[in-house]
Amino acid sequence: MKLTEIVEEIAIGYMQNDPKSKKLAKHVDEVKEILNRKGVISKGRSFNFQNFPQDDLRSESKSILNQGSVIFYQGSYAIHTAIMFGDYFVDADVAFYIDEFIDLGIRERIFEALKYSFDGKYVVELKKPCITIDFGDQYMVDIAIYSKSSDGKSMRYHNCIGGTETTTAAVPKRIVSEFSNYLSNNELKRPVVRLMKYFTKNASNYLRIEDNDKIPSISFILLAYLEYRPTDIKYNEDSVKRELIAFAKCFKEYVVSHKELKEEHLMITNTFYKVSNFDKVLQVINEVLQQVQSENYASLMTSNHVEAVEKRRENSESSRNTAPLMGTMG
Repeated sequence: MKLTEIVEEIAIGYMQNDPKSKKLAKHVDEVKEILNRKGVISKGRSFNFQNFPQDDLRSESKSILNQGSVIFYQGSYAIHTAIMFGDYFVDADVAFYIDEFIDLGIRERIFEALKYSFDGKYVVELKKPCITIDFGDQYMVDIAIYSKSSDGKSMRYHNCIGGTETTTAAVPKRIVSEFSNYLSNNELKRPVVRLMKYFTKNASNYLRIEDNDKIPSISFILLAYLEYRPTDIKYNEDSVKRELIAFAKCFKEYVVSHKELKEEHLMITNTFYKVSNFDKVLQVINEVLQQVQSENYASLMTSNHVEAVEKRRENSESSRNTAPLMGTMG
């Protein structure tokens, strides 16, 4: 089994007008329709959320502020590093930005409105950083709520990460832009980040790591952005393996020396805020390193993905064997 084959199987496309992208957009529209209703966000008022062009997220000249209330994708789905994991085809982060100053109760009101409106059709959960909706068809979204600051000059992120509801300054557009720019100049960065994220998630489950000590998904791209510079340029099996090992070692060294991972310029607070036992984090990284170095990739995969990769290879070989011979006979 090859790493390049695994990447092809687990990588999720992004807004490519394919069936999965269309289905995700349809689910997001269901959420948008509810939040546009009168009284959901502000008593006696209705909002008109519009889709902010994803390409404009990468443009420094385009601002989200003063564009009205908008929706945009963020996280791994927005920067093309999303993976299929577990039973989900798509697990996307969706931002809803309210273009005015809103009080702290907004997350609770939105959660209650979604839960009431969907009425058991979907599973809606209020979590510390976001509102999660499981659509029951292998699609899930995390809804992040943003609003305008009181002076109208910045965005506020509504969350309960610290235990009580609050707002923190946020620059989600800058995050998407800078991560996208970092990923754009090398063929290996996205595959390596995807594989590291996928293998680490599975290793954490197989080693029965407690949820609090699992490595958050954002940590992989943030660490890469801060520290990882591939020496290889071309995308092939050997270079992917070399760079994946290099990235895992880079990640391990950073954890040992820092035990936190944040970036003030992007207003990203410590992504390891829940981790209480860093030995567990290192245990997972060491497991990934060992299995990748020995090319025992299947031990870091789910059984359904192992079967899918093998079937993909069989179909490819079958196509080559049945292809018509080209040339002349005489």
